[in-house]
Amino acid sequence: MDKLEGEEAEDVKTCPFCKSDVEIKKISHVHKWGDEYYLFENVKAEVCRQCGEVFFSPEILKLMDEYVKGKKSSEKTVCIPVIKMPDLAVA
Repeated sequence: MDKLEGEEAEDVKTCPFCKSDVEIKKISHVHKWGDEYYLFENVKAEVCRQCGEVFFSPEILKLMDEYVKGKKSSEKTVCIPVIKMPDLAVA
C-alpha cells in the first residue's frame, strides 16, 4: 500500500467489493448533500487499485459534514454547467 508523507505504515487492506488492494491517496471528491453539490479537494481516502471504489475515515466524513452543514466556510465557489441528457431508447 502506498503511503502519504508522514503516514505511519498500515496493514494492507482489501476492497470489500472486488478484493483488490486499496491505497491511501489524496483525491478530489464531489459530495451531494440534498440538492447541493460540494467539491472537496486534497481529501485523504483509501482507493481501490482495481475498481476505484473510495473509502473515507470517520474523521474525514465528520469534517465533510461540518462543511456542508455550514459550520465551516468554503475556500471558494465554482460554477459548473448542468446538462440534462435526452431519454434514449436502449438497444
